[in-house]
Amino acid sequence: MVLLTQGPIPTDTMIDVGGHRLHFRIIQGHGATIVLASGGGMNATQWDSLAPNLARSTGATVVAYDRAGFGTSDASDAAYDIHREAGDLWSALERLGLDGSLVLVGHSYGGFLIEALAAQHPSAVRGLVFVDPNTAHFIAATGGPGVPDRARRNGPLPV
Repeated sequence: MVLLTQGPIPTDTMIDVGGHRLHFRIIQGHGATIVLASGGGMNATQWDSLAPNLARSTGATVVAYDRAGFGTSDASDAAYDIHREAGDLWSALERLGLDGSLVLVGHSYGGFLIEALAAQHPSAVRGLVFVDPNTAHFIAATGGPGVPDRARRNGPLPV
C-alpha cells in the first residue's frame, strides 16, 4: 500500500489596504516569511505548484498574493504608482502580522515590486530573489525605457 500525504494547505484571505482589498494565499510556517510577487498580468495562482514545495522544504510561511486588479483582488481607484503598490503590500503584511524576516521573491514585474518594498523597509527584509526579473538595474543596463525607439533610429544595440 502506498500512503500519499497531502501537501500544506493554503488559506485564502482578503485584506483591506485602504479603499480596496488584496487577496492573499498563505501557507503557515515558522521563522522567515517568503513572499511571492507575480509577474506581469499573473496572480497568486502562478505560484500554486511552487508554494507548497517551498513551505515543505523550508518550514517558512509562504505567501502569494494578487496585486490590485488581478486575480480576486479588488481594483484600486488610485492612479498607478509602484511605491503605492509596494505600500499596499506592506500594509497587508503588517495586518497579517507577517512584516518581519521577509524573503521576497519577484518574477518579472514582481522584481520591481520587491525592490521597491525592500527599499521602503530594509530592516524587515532578509533577502531578495529575482526570477527572470525586470528591475531598475536591468532597464538601465539595457539602455533605459527608450531603447526600442533608439534601436529603430540607430540600428541594433551593441552586444
